[in-house]
Amino acid sequence: MDKRRDKTVVKRERTRRALTVEQQQQIQDAVATSSEQAMQEFLTAKISERSSDRTIKDYRRHFRYLMNWLDSKHPGIKLTQITPAILREYVTWMSTEKEKYDDHPRRIKRSIIGLSPVTVNVRIRTMKAFFNWCEREGHVAKSPAKDIKLQKTDEDHISAFQERQVRTPLSVVDRSSFAGFRDYVIMVTLLDTGLRISELFSLKVDDVDFEQLTLTVPWEKAKTWKDRTVPISKQTARLLVELVRENKDFGPQANYLFYSSYGHPMTGDTFDERRRTYGKQAGIEGVRVSAHTFRHTFALHWIKAGGDPFSLQKMLGHTDMSMVRRYVRLSDTDVKDKHTSFHSCRNSGRSVRSHGIYYALDRNLSGLFAAYAKCLVA
Repeated sequence: MDKRRDKTVVKRERTRRALTVEQQQQIQDAVATSSEQAMQEFLTAKISERSSDRTIKDYRRHFRYLMNWLDSKHPGIKLTQITPAILREYVTWMSTEKEKYDDHPRRIKRSIIGLSPVTVNVRIRTMKAFFNWCEREGHVAKSPAKDIKLQKTDEDHISAFQERQVRTPLSVVDRSSFAGFRDYVIMVTLLDTGLRISELFSLKVDDVDFEQLTLTVPWEKAKTWKDRTVPISKQTARLLVELVRENKDFGPQANYLFYSSYGHPMTGDTFDERRRTYGKQAGIEGVRVSAHTFRHTFALHWIKAGGDPFSLQKMLGHTDMSMVRRYVRLSDTDVKDKHTSFHSCRNSGRSVRSHGIYYALDRNLSGLFAAYAKCLVA
């Protein structure tokens, strides 16, 4: 009995001295890494892994969006206190309450409520990447984003210009001004190559081979960290030569292809407002006049013209065939007609140019959309 009483006394004393769960949590929060510090470490890790500048920029922006929402809805919340329920609340808010462009410094506010599933999924992927990294690094016990599901999207929906729409945004550009001519060259080059806008604006004069009619995207500017060479048409090369001559007004250090009117290298944000203006002036409906629409248009019409899907994958800079398969699936109904038209045209001796696309099936399939440019350049 005495021994049991002794043990009881010891047990009570130990219990009295033990920290409460709340106190333990307070200590854990005090020594825990802050959300901002964890994100900075995460970005440093991604930079060391050679993630692209665009990816790092997106991580920063998406993290800022999340932190702003948390400050509004859950002020003072710690990194270790973020739960799956809170992240699902954030995802629901993005889909049903977020006003589109309300946090953009230049975009016109149109009171559009709710982000598209594609946009929401991009931000979910950022959350997953960040919190999964936090779990691996020991900043959180378990990633609260691990079980957050991506939203369902219409995978077959790809915005692209119809052939009759391709000329329209080009026709409204005032090529008598430097900015107008530059924008015209940007759109023609996008149609002719299918480049991402960030890749296009990273190009320097030395990246273009005007004799071989090719341009090379440097590996450090490519999304996949692999350089690739893309053919261009003679018409596009001619436009680029003329633009490079005009760029010399900015001085001998002007070695990029595309500059603002003030001599600064072009960025996607710089071009955004201008291409939206051209879309309004052209009166195009049913499709956005965006850089990615030009890219999708190039890809879809490449397939429709009988182009090789594997060459398309290489030119677009995709790491696998999944996206190319979507282009093939969407254009299946037109491929037979284009194939028949091409062969009947070739067998009858008529030029493929009469169908609006030339150079489409030469030995390297260069200049897929030069016919559209030619109509306005000549």
